[in-house]
Amino acid sequence: PLAYVNKEIKIGVTGTQEIINEYNVEAYPYIKVYGTGSGNIYINDEIITLTNINEYVELDSELEECYKDTSNCNKYMIGNFPVLNEGTNEVSYDGGITFVEITPRWRTL
Repeated sequence: PLAYVNKEIKIGVTGTQEIINEYNVEAYPYIKVYGTGSGNIYINDEIITLTNINEYVELDSELEECYKDTSNCNKYMIGNFPVLNEGTNEVSYDGGITFVEITPRWRTL
């Protein structure tokens, strides 16, 4: 079974940033994306395109849901739900995105 470690820690991303997963399994993060319009989030080799951002949108990789409050926003997301691999993960964004807040949800065996 997996155990969560520092489940509530939040990482603010401004520009390009490396996030290091020190644990031995991948993490399925919760990500809150701030901005307006459209933009892309880059995590390692994955690209997540978001459209119709109005203040913010939330991505939950455990639930595989994109939403804002109680509104489903899956139709405004193109790409796979992000995963934070073991080791170094490079995160960046562009377009109408102004800030990204990641709750990694680190896990270990």
